[in-house]
Amino acid sequence: MSSLVEQLFPSQEVIDYTNVIGLRQYPLESLFPQRKVMSDDIKVLSDTNDLPEIAHIHADDTEAELAGRSGEVTTVNPYLIKRKYQITEKDLRALAAPRDAAEKAYIMQHIFADTKNLADSIGATIELMRVKALTEKTFTIGTAHTGASNPQKFDYNLPASSQLDAVDFSDASVDPIEVIMSWVDNADFDVAHALTSKKAFSAIRNNPNVIKRIYGINNLLATLNGVMPADFDRYMESNDLPQIAAYSGKYTENGVTKQFMSDSRMALFGDGTVGNTVFGQTAEEASAILNGQIQATSVNNIMFQSYAETKDPIASIVKASAIVVPTLGIRNSLLQASVLK
Repeated sequence: MSSLVEQLFPSQEVIDYTNVIGLRQYPLESLFPQRKVMSDDIKVLSDTNDLPEIAHIHADDTEAELAGRSGEVTTVNPYLIKRKYQITEKDLRALAAPRDAAEKAYIMQHIFADTKNLADSIGATIELMRVKALTEKTFTIGTAHTGASNPQKFDYNLPASSQLDAVDFSDASVDPIEVIMSWVDNADFDVAHALTSKKAFSAIRNNPNVIKRIYGINNLLATLNGVMPADFDRYMESNDLPQIAAYSGKYTENGVTKQFMSDSRMALFGDGTVGNTVFGQTAEEASAILNGQIQATSVNNIMFQSYAETKDPIASIVKASAIVVPTLGIRNSLLQASVLK
């Protein structure tokens, strides 16, 4: 016999709810489009770069030259992310014997909102992996294991050529635009975009050499406030330089507010997507499909469950889980740098 929480919050209904209301959208989702696979062995095709290899002229009656594949295929493993809430005994009593329909609806809506928050938490972890993959050569993210935090190291095997010399764009003796021009001119691909932190972007706009380039020498207002973002964007576009986007997103961990992107980091890359956010099928999803609890086509990457966990004390659970990894398909068309000290 199913528990009260399973009767009131069947997994299929929770999945339908989250599909209807939608989940929080994170800025880098467009650069890492989502796709789903049914295997834990995820193949990633990485281009050498986005420049075409020239074909040679042939004489009549000669064999065409054999082209080598420009891509490199690697295999990556996804990561399991899951989180749950416990429905209190007080809420369970109110759900079992509500004073009126409004009270029952209020508590159920609150629990549905908790479920969305669980999904947003998983989304934040995925976004953190995307940001780090794009801006840092290697990084670690904490893992939960018997209550202890053990960092998981991520290494996308970026080539040494992807790492630019460190520079400090807040240094008045440095001209950030000149540095970026040099990076673009020496890149083996067409650099169209740059991503950096809000602090680093502010340092660029307030650098006296940037102010002089865009506004001239005697602009007192610019000296006090820096170059306006719109004016900076126009200057970069008119000089065929990459558009710089400032990432300022934050999340919390154990009550501490943190930034997705490190203050000092910058990434430069071309047009188009940079990889994928690849989701697999969790054990929870596979089990629910086999048991007929959900429709196989209804799960939109994150799986939701409700169930009774213990009898003393009574513990009922709502849980969200995903098995996922961001892939990086531009390992050879990506530049990374530290731009602040």
